[in-house]
Amino acid sequence: MRRRKPGTIEVQQMKAQARAEKHQKQMERALLENEKKKREMTEKIEREKEELMEKLKQIEEQTKKAQQELEEQTRTAMELEQERKRAQSEAEKLAKERQEAEEAKEALLQASRDQKKTQEQLASEMAELTARISQLEMARQEESEAVAWQQKAQTVQEDLEKTRAELKTAMSTPRVAEPAENAQDEQDEKGAEASAALRADAMAKDRREEERTTEAEKSERVQKHRKALTSELPNARDESKKTAGDVIHAENMRPGRDKYKTLQHQAAH
Repeated sequence: MRRRKPGTIEVQQMKAQARAEKHQKQMERALLENEKKKREMTEKIEREKEELMEKLKQIEEQTKKAQQELEEQTRTAMELEQERKRAQSEAEKLAKERQEAEEAKEALLQASRDQKKTQEQLASEMAELTARISQLEMARQEESEAVAWQQKAQTVQEDLEKTRAELKTAMSTPRVAEPAENAQDEQDEKGAEASAALRADAMAKDRREEERTTEAEKSERVQKHRKALTSELPNARDESKKTAGDVIHAENMRPGRDKYKTLQHQAAH
């Protein structure tokens, strides 16, 4: 095999220069490639950055929207809670009003029953009072009759005393007459006067006895009525046995209305 001869200096220089140029081109190509990669990397980073910024913006908008929705939901929840409390309060108020209405209705029914009972009691008391008034009127009438009988008996007694006085005066008055002619007449007249006096005395005595008997009977009846009415007074005045009419009467006594007028007023209403 034939050995190669070394080149001349010029050839060697040309080869060295060619190698240097080749290396230079490789370096430039590598530099360009590197710059291209850097530019692509920068563009990629910038693009990713923009994408991240866009995503961040979207996230912020979504977060803001979610915050607004949360605030709206919170406000709605608060409004619903207030509405619930208001509805509950209204329901409690309605329940209370219903309870009060039921109590008022029951009170009215009880008042109606009490009023009916009071009216019946007042009617009974009025009937009892009317009966008592009738009894008192009868007692007063009988007492008046007894007084009249007493006055009549006194009048008869006075008439009797007057008759006796007249007879005594007539018997004691002297008369002028002949003894022979008028002796028998005088004796007969005295006998007639004595007989008349005895008859008048007997009649007066009988009348007095009859009047005393009638008066005693009437007085006894009056005393019985008084005793019965008097025995009823403690019960009527007992504070523990006061009726509704007695209470109303006590209230109405201040303006000057008596129990009879009170009962009339209650009966009218």
